[in-house]
Amino acid sequence: MLKKLKIVQVIYALIQGGAEKFVVDLSNKLAETHEVYIITLRGDSSDLFQNQIHKSVNYINFPIDNGFNLRDIYRLNRFIDGLKPDIIHTHLQVVFYFLLRSVFNRKEVIFHTIHNDASFDGKIRYQFHLRKFFYKRGLIIPITISEESKDSYEKYYNLDNSELINNACATPSISSQFEEVRKQVNSLKSSPENLVLVHLSRFHEDQKQHSVLIKAFNKIRSKHQNAILLIIGRGYDLDEAKFLIDIAGDGVFFLGEKSNIGDYLRLSDAFCLSSRFEGLPISLLEAISLGCVPICTPVGGIRDIIQEGEIGYMSTGIDEESYYEVLSRFVNKPYKIQKETLERFFLDNYSIARCSALHEEIFLKYLK
Repeated sequence: MLKKLKIVQVIYALIQGGAEKFVVDLSNKLAETHEVYIITLRGDSSDLFQNQIHKSVNYINFPIDNGFNLRDIYRLNRFIDGLKPDIIHTHLQVVFYFLLRSVFNRKEVIFHTIHNDASFDGKIRYQFHLRKFFYKRGLIIPITISEESKDSYEKYYNLDNSELINNACATPSISSQFEEVRKQVNSLKSSPENLVLVHLSRFHEDQKQHSVLIKAFNKIRSKHQNAILLIIGRGYDLDEAKFLIDIAGDGVFFLGEKSNIGDYLRLSDAFCLSSRFEGLPISLLEAISLGCVPICTPVGGIRDIIQEGEIGYMSTGIDEESYYEVLSRFVNKPYKIQKETLERFFLDNYSIARCSALHEEIFLKYLK
């Protein structure tokens, strides 16, 4: 019989983002057989994914100040002492709150998932040396999320001790608002035959290169006039993001943050991602799970997933011209890839059930 574990997941917040969505999906699945806690350190009641936490998961917001200070490290770790976990699983920068714990408290095992290319995860110099020290000695167990992610870890830290568990997600649900969303999307089309392209991401120009996507799409519209682009996510109303609205041409629509992304993905023909770097995007997996054809740049774990012309389309580079060329390939043959093919590929390789089982296996391995 499988040992019931007490698992604590720690992340800053549950705002829109791949790591945040992953924590919720994984915790929901693990909670079917284990006692699971999600602890946020700067959470807010408006966080997008809070309402997706299953009732079997214990959610706790433990507020801390910005930056790192010893008082918060002490308070947080004393609180977690009271939970007596078997496993602590950290995400993003919160791993630094548990470095001392990994040395002095050996009753549990601490894991850290590297959600991006390792060189971006530890790009600040002192962070690199700290991370490497704890990874090398097995005090913090690193989890990589794709073959590319694992390769970046090995090259950046010159270590080969990460545990590879492919990123995964739950298939987004279709909500009761589906028909309303269908009417909304149809009202944005200039003709019923318009293809619908969708981009899911909060504003992050440095990583996601939204401007590359928009400029490439503008060229598509000028030549074909047969597609619209929906941009869904938070932050596009910020001052630093307004230049995107200025360069967006006819057919580009900023819809804001949405909790029912499954509705939009189901109604879209293609999912667009023009990133400069990635780990293995949850948004990409969500799109594939609903049969939405991915059109992406060749970065991170994306290269492990996309099989050209069979499981999506991938540009030759990360520049505007390369992305325009790959958009053109899709627009010229939009129905070459069947939705059913994508959905089956997802279930066979990237389901949250498979990912959860692999986490259980790794957790028990280290507890022994």
